[in-house]
Amino acid sequence: AENWNKNQAFIQQLKAPVDTFCRPNAQFLDSAVRDKTVQPKITLRSAREAGGSRPAVLMCSAYEFYPKQIKVSW
Repeated sequence: AENWNKNQAFIQQLKAPVDTFCRPNAQFLDSAVRDKTVQPKITLRSAREAGGSRPAVLMCSAYEFYPKQIKVSW
């Protein structure tokens, strides 16, 4: 390992594909994923029906969306 680390030509030879292929592709893929959004799938159901003086309970669920942050309002 010491000999390889001292060999600057060898290090540059290994580093070149990283700079020409890996970094540009990583940046492209990163921005493609970061900029992507997926609308949530929403379900609304009655968790408990109203009865007498007891109010009904509705449950709203959101699935399969991106990014993770979501705001739900009624």
